[in-house]
Amino acid sequence: MDFKAFGWQGIELKIPQDWELSEETGSYKQGFIRFDDTADPRLRISWRVLDKYKGKDPAHEALERTKKEIEKKDKGVRFIRETKLKISDHPSRYVHWRGSGERSLVEGCGLFWHCPETKRGFASVFAFRTDEYWNLRLAIQRVVRTISCHSNGPRLWTAFGLNMNIPQDFHLLERQYDLKCLHLLFSSAYGYFMIDRYNFGRSLKKEDRDLTDWFERNCKKKIERLFKCSQWGKIKKAHFNDHEGFLIQAFSKRTVLQRTKSMSESRVWHCEDKDKIYVVTTVRELEGHSETEDNLDAILRSVVCHE
Repeated sequence: MDFKAFGWQGIELKIPQDWELSEETGSYKQGFIRFDDTADPRLRISWRVLDKYKGKDPAHEALERTKKEIEKKDKGVRFIRETKLKISDHPSRYVHWRGSGERSLVEGCGLFWHCPETKRGFASVFAFRTDEYWNLRLAIQRVVRTISCHSNGPRLWTAFGLNMNIPQDFHLLERQYDLKCLHLLFSSAYGYFMIDRYNFGRSLKKEDRDLTDWFERNCKKKIERLFKCSQWGKIKKAHFNDHEGFLIQAFSKRTVLQRTKSMSESRVWHCEDKDKIYVVTTVRELEGHSETEDNLDAILRSVVCHE
């Protein structure tokens, strides 16, 4: 079975190739993600910051709370095994249960742990049918071994085939997923990073003479609205990931509320291999430090549109 890397909100792991992100919500402080395969939900990971837990074992408390929730839904559930494991070098509690109902997914296992480095408590729950357990057992074990809940370097962010490495001081501000476009906006104290990936690139460009016309019609107003840009520079031809595209800069004016002038740079290209149009925009203060530019450039280098 082939596996792929996945990262979201500071959590990294490897999942089977046919598992995809199906649902996510929340923020770095509290939220959850869910992965489905082509047939069923397979894994849900939830987290929340635990400011105070008064010396109690938060993993044990989460385990007992989950068991009670399962028993409320299924009076005949059997808890087959409970033990202690290590997750990302943290002690964790593990439980495996088997339901009694006729539901499609009647068996599951859960892992619960606390990460002192990020002050977050985690719960991961796998779901499967009883007759699937032995086929999925090795895959589940590998997923568990690869879970990482803290790191010192940039964080991996993954969404529908897109992988990026983002510095830890950037936080997800906006996201939108639909059939047409994937939109992610990250913010930090010193700048913004935004990526918009449009599907069906060839079809989208049919109404325009070229990619610059398409950008003018679809993206300029959005960038002006988000980053208060009002002065646009000239379009410069450039290459990104072996594709011909262009770079365009825009500037915001100083105002009473915004005393520093900022610059946005949008890099636009059409990945013919995957038929997707990429619009990658960075925003920084013109009086900012060179480290700011280095961090934003490092994010850009991590964006790969095709293998």
